[in-house]
Amino acid sequence: MNGPSPTRPDLAAKEVDTLLADVAAALFTLDSSGDLLFVRTQADAGNAAAKAAIDAVAGAWERYPLAKAAVDDLTAGLAAHDHDAVSRALGPAAVTAADGTTHGLAPFLHGLQRDIEKVGADVARMAETARRAVSQLDAARTKAEELRVRAAAVGAGDDPELHALDAALEAATSAIAADPTTPPDLARVQTAAAAVRKRVEGLEGARTGMPAELAAAAAQLDEIDRLVASGADALEVARVKIAAPAGLLNPLGAGGRPLRPWLEQIRQQVDAGAWDAAASALAQWKREAQARLAEATRVAQANAAPVARRNELRGLLDAYRAKGLAFGRDEDGRLERMHAAAKLALYTAPCAL
Repeated sequence: MNGPSPTRPDLAAKEVDTLLADVAAALFTLDSSGDLLFVRTQADAGNAAAKAAIDAVAGAWERYPLAKAAVDDLTAGLAAHDHDAVSRALGPAAVTAADGTTHGLAPFLHGLQRDIEKVGADVARMAETARRAVSQLDAARTKAEELRVRAAAVGAGDDPELHALDAALEAATSAIAADPTTPPDLARVQTAAAAVRKRVEGLEGARTGMPAELAAAAAQLDEIDRLVASGADALEVARVKIAAPAGLLNPLGAGGRPLRPWLEQIRQQVDAGAWDAAASALAQWKREAQARLAEATRVAQANAAPVARRNELRGLLDAYRAKGLAFGRDEDGRLERMHAAAKLALYTAPCAL
Protein backbone atom coordinates (compact mmCIF):
# COMPACT_ATOMS: atom_id res chain seq x y z
CA MET A 1 0.00 0.00 0.00
CA ASN A 2 1.60 3.22 -1.16
CA GLY A 3 -0.93 5.63 0.34
CA PRO A 4 -4.54 6.09 1.34
CA SER A 5 -7.33 6.31 -1.22
CA PRO A 6 -7.60 9.92 -2.43
CA THR A 7 -11.37 9.71 -2.96
CA ARG A 8 -12.65 7.76 0.03
CA PRO A 9 -11.38 9.14 3.38
CA ASP A 10 -13.26 6.43 5.23
CA LEU A 11 -11.47 3.70 3.27
CA ALA A 12 -8.16 5.49 3.79
CA ALA A 13 -8.85 5.65 7.51
CA LYS A 14 -9.62 1.94 7.59
CA GLU A 15 -6.40 1.12 5.75
CA VAL A 16 -4.15 3.16 8.05
CA ASP A 17 -5.96 1.85 11.11
CA THR A 18 -5.29 -1.74 9.99
CA LEU A 19 -1.69 -0.83 9.24
CA LEU A 20 -1.32 0.75 12.68
CA ALA A 21 -2.69 -2.43 14.31
CA ASP A 22 -0.19 -4.54 12.35
CA VAL A 23 2.65 -2.24 13.45
CA ALA A 24 1.51 -2.43 17.08
CA ALA A 25 1.27 -6.23 16.98
CA ALA A 26 4.73 -6.52 15.44
CA LEU A 27 6.21 -4.21 18.04
CA PHE A 28 4.62 -6.02 20.99
CA THR A 29 5.64 -9.43 19.59
CA LEU A 30 9.23 -8.30 19.10
CA ASP A 31 9.42 -6.56 22.47
CA SER A 32 8.19 -9.64 24.36
CA SER A 33 10.35 -12.17 22.51
CA GLY A 34 13.07 -14.18 24.17
CA ASP A 35 15.39 -13.23 21.31
CA LEU A 36 15.12 -9.53 22.17
CA LEU A 37 15.69 -10.29 25.86
CA PHE A 38 18.90 -12.08 24.92
CA VAL A 39 20.02 -9.25 22.62
CA ARG A 40 19.25 -6.72 25.35
CA THR A 41 21.55 -8.57 27.77
CA GLN A 42 24.28 -8.46 25.13
CA ALA A 43 23.70 -4.74 24.61
CA ASP A 44 24.01 -4.19 28.36
CA ALA A 45 27.30 -6.10 28.22
CA GLY A 46 28.65 -3.69 25.62
CA ASN A 47 27.98 -5.51 22.34
CA ALA A 48 27.77 -2.79 19.67
CA ALA A 49 25.58 -4.72 17.22
CA ALA A 50 23.16 -5.69 19.97
CA LYS A 51 23.01 -2.10 21.23
CA ALA A 52 22.20 -0.88 17.71
CA ALA A 53 19.31 -3.35 17.52
CA ILE A 54 17.97 -2.31 20.93
CA ASP A 55 18.23 1.36 19.94
CA ALA A 56 16.29 0.60 16.75
CA VAL A 57 13.51 -1.05 18.76
CA ALA A 58 13.41 1.95 21.11
CA GLY A 59 13.24 4.27 18.11
CA ALA A 60 10.28 2.32 16.72
CA TRP A 61 8.48 2.67 20.02
CA GLU A 62 9.09 6.42 19.95
CA ARG A 63 7.65 6.69 16.43
CA TYR A 64 4.61 4.54 17.11
CA PRO A 65 2.75 7.09 19.32
CA LEU A 66 3.21 9.74 16.62
CA ALA A 67 1.50 7.49 14.06
CA LYS A 68 -1.22 6.52 16.51
CA ALA A 69 -1.97 10.16 17.31
CA ALA A 70 -2.31 10.93 13.59
CA VAL A 71 -4.65 7.94 13.11
CA ASP A 72 -6.69 9.07 16.14
CA ASP A 73 -6.93 12.59 14.64
CA LEU A 74 -8.15 11.10 11.35
CA THR A 75 -10.75 8.97 13.13
CA ALA A 76 -11.96 11.94 15.19
CA GLY A 77 -12.11 14.21 12.11
CA LEU A 78 -14.22 11.68 10.24
CA ALA A 79 -16.56 11.29 13.20
CA ALA A 80 -16.96 15.10 13.49
CA HIS A 81 -17.19 15.57 9.69
CA ASP A 82 -14.27 17.96 10.09
CA HIS A 83 -13.03 18.23 6.50
CA ASP A 84 -9.95 20.26 7.43
CA ALA A 85 -8.88 17.78 10.14
CA VAL A 86 -9.34 14.86 7.74
CA SER A 87 -7.35 16.64 5.04
CA ARG A 88 -4.52 17.31 7.46
CA ALA A 89 -4.50 13.68 8.67
CA LEU A 90 -4.37 12.43 5.10
CA GLY A 91 -1.94 15.07 3.88
CA PRO A 92 1.81 14.90 3.34
CA ALA A 93 2.59 16.47 6.72
CA ALA A 94 0.32 14.40 8.93
CA VAL A 95 3.16 13.23 11.15
CA THR A 96 6.04 15.30 12.50
CA ALA A 97 8.99 13.14 13.48
CA ALA A 98 11.31 13.80 16.40
CA ASP A 99 13.88 15.30 14.05
CA GLY A 100 11.33 17.86 12.77
CA THR A 101 10.70 16.23 9.40
CA THR A 102 7.10 15.72 8.28
CA HIS A 103 5.61 12.65 6.63
CA GLY A 104 2.37 11.36 5.22
CA LEU A 105 0.61 8.97 7.59
CA ALA A 106 0.65 5.88 5.36
CA PRO A 107 4.27 6.27 4.25
CA PHE A 108 5.27 6.87 7.86
CA LEU A 109 3.52 3.67 8.95
CA HIS A 110 5.02 1.69 6.07
CA GLY A 111 8.51 2.92 6.94
CA LEU A 112 7.95 2.04 10.59
CA GLN A 113 6.73 -1.42 9.60
CA ARG A 114 9.81 -2.04 7.42
CA ASP A 115 12.13 -0.90 10.18
CA ILE A 116 10.45 -3.22 12.70
CA GLU A 117 10.77 -6.14 10.29
CA LYS A 118 14.44 -5.36 9.74
CA VAL A 119 15.36 -5.06 13.40
CA GLY A 120 13.30 -8.18 14.12
CA ALA A 121 15.35 -10.07 11.53
CA ASP A 122 18.58 -8.69 13.02
CA VAL A 123 17.52 -9.73 16.52
CA ALA A 124 16.53 -13.22 15.34
CA ARG A 125 19.81 -13.60 13.46
CA MET A 126 21.90 -12.60 16.46
CA ALA A 127 19.98 -14.93 18.77
CA GLU A 128 20.20 -17.82 16.30
CA THR A 129 23.93 -17.22 15.85
CA ALA A 130 24.35 -17.39 19.61
CA ARG A 131 22.29 -20.57 19.89
CA ARG A 132 24.27 -22.16 17.07
CA ALA A 133 27.55 -21.06 18.66
CA VAL A 134 26.63 -22.57 22.00
CA SER A 135 25.37 -25.73 20.29
CA GLN A 136 28.60 -26.09 18.29
CA LEU A 137 30.66 -25.52 21.40
CA ASP A 138 28.62 -28.09 23.34
CA ALA A 139 29.10 -30.60 20.51
CA ALA A 140 32.84 -29.90 20.48
CA ARG A 141 32.98 -30.38 24.26
CA THR A 142 31.10 -33.68 23.99
CA LYS A 143 33.51 -34.97 21.34
CA ALA A 144 36.46 -33.74 23.40
CA GLU A 145 35.18 -35.64 26.42
CA GLU A 146 34.83 -38.81 24.34
CA LEU A 147 38.41 -38.38 23.14
CA ARG A 148 39.55 -37.72 26.70
CA VAL A 149 38.04 -41.01 27.88
CA ARG A 150 39.62 -42.90 24.98
CA ALA A 151 42.98 -41.20 25.59
CA ALA A 152 42.93 -42.17 29.25
CA ALA A 153 42.18 -45.77 28.29
CA VAL A 154 45.40 -45.98 26.26
CA GLY A 155 47.57 -44.09 28.73
CA ALA A 156 47.52 -40.75 26.89
CA GLY A 157 45.37 -38.79 29.32
CA ASP A 158 48.15 -36.29 30.03
CA ASP A 159 49.48 -35.94 26.48
CA PRO A 160 50.23 -32.46 25.07
CA GLU A 161 47.69 -32.98 22.28
CA LEU A 162 44.93 -33.24 24.89
CA HIS A 163 46.16 -30.12 26.70
CA ALA A 164 46.13 -28.24 23.38
CA LEU A 165 42.50 -29.27 22.83
CA ASP A 166 41.53 -28.08 26.31
CA ALA A 167 43.21 -24.72 25.65
CA ALA A 168 41.41 -24.35 22.32
CA LEU A 169 38.05 -25.11 23.94
CA GLU A 170 38.73 -22.58 26.68
CA ALA A 171 39.60 -19.91 24.10
CA ALA A 172 36.44 -20.65 22.10
CA THR A 173 34.34 -20.51 25.27
CA SER A 174 35.78 -17.12 26.19
CA ALA A 175 35.20 -15.77 22.67
CA ILE A 176 31.58 -16.92 22.60
CA ALA A 177 30.96 -15.56 26.08
CA ALA A 178 32.40 -12.21 25.02
CA ASP A 179 30.32 -11.99 21.83
CA PRO A 180 27.87 -14.82 21.12
CA THR A 181 26.25 -12.78 18.35
CA THR A 182 29.26 -13.32 16.08
CA PRO A 183 29.73 -16.73 14.41
CA PRO A 184 32.46 -18.55 16.40
CA ASP A 185 35.77 -19.59 14.88
CA LEU A 186 36.15 -23.22 15.96
CA ALA A 187 38.98 -24.01 13.53
CA ARG A 188 41.53 -24.19 16.34
CA VAL A 189 39.28 -26.57 18.29
CA GLN A 190 38.78 -28.76 15.22
CA THR A 191 42.51 -28.87 14.49
CA ALA A 192 43.34 -29.76 18.08
CA ALA A 193 40.60 -32.41 18.18
CA ALA A 194 41.96 -33.95 14.97
CA ALA A 195 45.43 -34.17 16.52
CA VAL A 196 44.05 -35.89 19.62
CA ARG A 197 41.99 -38.27 17.50
CA LYS A 198 45.03 -39.22 15.41
CA ARG A 199 47.08 -39.80 18.54
CA VAL A 200 44.38 -41.86 20.25
CA GLU A 201 43.58 -43.94 17.18
CA GLY A 202 47.27 -44.70 16.73
CA LEU A 203 47.53 -45.93 20.31
CA GLU A 204 44.28 -47.86 20.04
CA GLY A 205 45.61 -49.54 16.92
CA ALA A 206 48.81 -50.39 18.77
CA ARG A 207 46.81 -51.85 21.65
CA THR A 208 44.63 -53.93 19.33
CA GLY A 209 47.51 -55.26 17.27
CA MET A 210 50.01 -55.63 20.10
CA PRO A 211 49.29 -59.31 20.94
CA ALA A 212 49.89 -60.34 17.33
CA GLU A 213 52.96 -58.10 17.13
CA LEU A 214 54.44 -59.63 20.27
CA ALA A 215 53.76 -63.12 18.95
CA ALA A 216 55.47 -62.26 15.66
CA ALA A 217 58.42 -60.76 17.57
CA ALA A 218 58.76 -63.93 19.66
CA ALA A 219 58.71 -66.05 16.50
CA GLN A 220 61.35 -63.83 14.93
CA LEU A 221 63.47 -64.14 18.05
CA ASP A 222 63.22 -67.96 17.86
CA GLU A 223 64.31 -67.80 14.21
CA ILE A 224 67.31 -65.64 15.13
CA ASP A 225 68.31 -68.15 17.82
CA ARG A 226 67.90 -71.02 15.34
CA LEU A 227 70.05 -69.26 12.74
CA VAL A 228 72.74 -68.40 15.29
CA ALA A 229 72.87 -72.03 16.38
CA SER A 230 72.86 -73.17 12.76
CA GLY A 231 75.73 -70.80 11.93
CA ALA A 232 77.76 -72.07 14.88
CA ASP A 233 77.10 -75.72 14.00
CA ALA A 234 77.92 -75.11 10.34
CA LEU A 235 81.20 -73.51 11.34
CA GLU A 236 82.26 -76.55 13.37
CA VAL A 237 81.17 -78.97 10.64
CA ALA A 238 83.02 -77.00 7.96
CA ARG A 239 86.23 -76.99 10.00
CA VAL A 240 86.03 -80.74 10.43
CA LYS A 241 84.75 -81.76 7.01
CA ILE A 242 86.50 -79.26 4.74
CA ALA A 243 90.21 -78.60 4.41
CA ALA A 244 90.99 -74.87 4.63
CA PRO A 245 87.39 -73.76 4.14
CA ALA A 246 87.07 -70.22 2.74
CA GLY A 247 84.58 -67.52 3.72
CA LEU A 248 83.76 -68.77 7.22
CA LEU A 249 82.34 -66.26 9.68
CA ASN A 250 82.33 -66.26 13.44
CA PRO A 251 78.90 -66.98 14.95
CA LEU A 252 76.79 -63.98 15.90
CA GLY A 253 77.91 -62.86 19.31
CA ALA A 254 75.99 -61.30 22.17
CA GLY A 255 76.72 -57.73 21.16
CA GLY A 256 74.07 -55.11 21.59
CA ARG A 257 71.10 -55.21 23.90
CA PRO A 258 69.86 -58.74 24.65
CA LEU A 259 66.70 -59.17 22.61
CA ARG A 260 64.82 -61.68 24.75
CA PRO A 261 64.88 -59.72 28.06
CA TRP A 262 64.12 -56.58 26.08
CA LEU A 263 61.03 -58.19 24.53
CA GLU A 264 59.91 -59.40 27.94
CA GLN A 265 60.18 -55.85 29.27
CA ILE A 266 57.98 -54.66 26.41
CA ARG A 267 55.47 -57.38 27.25
CA GLN A 268 55.37 -56.14 30.84
CA GLN A 269 54.71 -52.59 29.60
CA VAL A 270 51.78 -53.93 27.57
CA ASP A 271 50.42 -55.78 30.60
CA ALA A 272 50.65 -52.53 32.58
CA GLY A 273 48.72 -50.61 29.90
CA ALA A 274 51.69 -48.46 28.87
CA TRP A 275 50.73 -48.74 25.21
CA ASP A 276 52.62 -45.69 24.03
CA ALA A 277 55.90 -46.72 25.65
CA ALA A 278 55.41 -50.33 24.51
CA ALA A 279 54.72 -49.33 20.91
CA SER A 280 57.80 -47.08 20.81
CA ALA A 281 60.01 -49.73 22.41
CA LEU A 282 58.71 -52.47 20.10
CA ALA A 283 59.50 -50.34 17.05
CA GLN A 284 63.11 -50.03 18.27
CA TRP A 285 63.20 -53.75 19.09
CA LYS A 286 62.05 -54.62 15.56
CA ARG A 287 64.82 -52.56 13.98
CA GLU A 288 67.46 -54.24 16.12
CA ALA A 289 65.97 -57.71 15.62
CA GLN A 290 65.79 -57.25 11.84
CA ALA A 291 69.47 -56.29 11.74
CA ARG A 292 70.44 -59.32 13.81
CA LEU A 293 68.26 -61.63 11.73
CA ALA A 294 69.99 -60.45 8.57
CA GLU A 295 73.43 -60.94 10.14
CA ALA A 296 72.56 -64.38 11.54
CA THR A 297 71.27 -65.42 8.12
CA ARG A 298 74.48 -64.20 6.46
CA VAL A 299 76.67 -66.10 8.94
CA ALA A 300 74.64 -69.31 8.68
CA GLN A 301 74.70 -69.25 4.88
CA ALA A 302 78.44 -68.45 4.71
CA ASN A 303 79.37 -71.23 7.15
CA ALA A 304 77.15 -73.77 5.44
CA ALA A 305 78.53 -72.93 1.99
CA PRO A 306 81.71 -75.14 2.03
CA VAL A 307 79.86 -78.32 2.97
CA ALA A 308 77.06 -77.39 0.56
CA ARG A 309 79.67 -77.06 -2.19
CA ARG A 310 81.14 -80.45 -1.29
CA ASN A 311 77.70 -82.02 -1.45
CA GLU A 312 77.06 -80.33 -4.77
CA LEU A 313 80.30 -81.84 -6.14
CA ARG A 314 79.33 -85.28 -4.85
CA GLY A 315 76.08 -84.96 -6.71
CA LEU A 316 77.84 -83.92 -9.88
CA LEU A 317 80.24 -86.88 -9.57
CA ASP A 318 77.32 -89.29 -9.28
CA ALA A 319 75.64 -87.64 -12.25
CA TYR A 320 78.76 -87.92 -14.40
CA ARG A 321 79.19 -91.55 -13.33
CA ALA A 322 75.61 -92.31 -14.37
CA LYS A 323 76.09 -90.50 -17.66
CA GLY A 324 79.26 -92.47 -18.43
CA LEU A 325 77.46 -95.74 -17.75
CA ALA A 326 74.63 -94.63 -19.99
CA PHE A 327 77.10 -94.20 -22.85
CA GLY A 328 78.55 -97.69 -22.27
CA ARG A 329 81.82 -96.51 -20.76
CA ASP A 330 81.55 -98.74 -17.70
CA GLU A 331 84.64 -100.69 -18.80
CA ASP A 332 86.71 -97.56 -19.49
CA GLY A 333 89.60 -97.96 -17.05
CA ARG A 334 90.68 -94.36 -17.27
CA LEU A 335 87.22 -93.07 -16.32
CA GLU A 336 87.02 -95.58 -13.51
CA ARG A 337 90.33 -94.39 -12.06
CA MET A 338 89.27 -90.73 -12.35
CA HIS A 339 85.96 -91.49 -10.64
CA ALA A 340 87.64 -93.37 -7.85
CA ALA A 341 90.13 -90.55 -7.24
CA ALA A 342 87.41 -87.93 -7.21
CA LYS A 343 85.23 -89.99 -4.91
CA LEU A 344 88.14 -90.55 -2.55
CA ALA A 345 88.76 -86.81 -2.42
CA LEU A 346 85.09 -85.92 -1.87
CA TYR A 347 84.39 -88.60 0.71
CA THR A 348 87.54 -88.13 2.79
CA ALA A 349 87.50 -85.66 5.68
CA PRO A 350 88.71 -83.05 5.64
CA CYS A 351 87.77 -82.60 1.98
CA ALA A 352 90.10 -80.39 -0.04
CA LEU A 353 87.66 -78.61 -2.33
